[in-house]
Amino acid sequence: MNKPHNSLRLFRRLLCLAVGVFLLAACPPQRCQAGSTAMDNVDQTVVALSKFTRVESGQVGEGGESRAYRLYEQLRGRIAQLPIQDLMWLTANGTAASRVYSAFLTRSKDSKAGIHSVLELLDDDSPVEYQTGCEVLSSSVSEIGSAYTATGAFLDFQDKPDLKPIYLEELRQAAQFADQVGGESGRQAEFLIFRAAFKNAHSLKVNDLKSLQKNATAAGRLYAAMLLESSGKLSRAQAFAPLLNDNASVLYVSGCKAASYRVSAVARQFKQTGRFHNFALSSVQ
Repeated sequence: MNKPHNSLRLFRRLLCLAVGVFLLAACPPQRCQAGSTAMDNVDQTVVALSKFTRVESGQVGEGGESRAYRLYEQLRGRIAQLPIQDLMWLTANGTAASRVYSAFLTRSKDSKAGIHSVLELLDDDSPVEYQTGCEVLSSSVSEIGSAYTATGAFLDFQDKPDLKPIYLEELRQAAQFADQVGGESGRQAEFLIFRAAFKNAHSLKVNDLKSLQKNATAAGRLYAAMLLESSGKLSRAQAFAPLLNDNASVLYVSGCKAASYRVSAVARQFKQTGRFHNFALSSVQ
């Protein structure tokens, strides 16, 4: 009479053991504990900022103070002591709005790392709202990032503007002439920076672009010519004329393909047809 009862008890034990083994395989103790500990170790002000879904200026509503902006300012005030890992956590685990805050904070802490954080914004088209006073505007992460690269600010969200746009210095050092076609890891950093400059081409000074064309890398010189044309301040022929006898080599990258060309050959093709292979001003989006 006890055999069925014992068999059932044995079956239950085996079932519990099987479930336990499955849970251990799915989430090893050290990995599960690491995830929990990682968040426990993050600065609590960073954790609080990660929950906000809107980018806000200092004042919201009718004379009210933005709590999100206050947290952001608190972090900026002690940015030297804030671990860079906490900002990485904010980027990886926060909302679209907190990714914007994280990029700005990262640039305050480390200029070079901050540039890469801003670059990530340029390729992030997630929608995000921006509030200033009683006005709430619909925007996107990439739109805010693009404006920030131009002026160090987005509307009245001011964050210590640079004397010159971020992208001028970045294009000055461009290692390759990349177009809009993305590879396995997405679009190239050089193109994203160029696209941000392109969107603000009307505000760029001709002398700054001519200086870029004169002093930049081979790729940077070509980007400068495209910006001179897109600014509307020079014709295509005028923009590319200084490069028609430039025999330096430039690496052209489109998607997963790359090939080396003379700058003069690329410039000549742009001057004649307005494009080089897949790359044309009309394809920049």
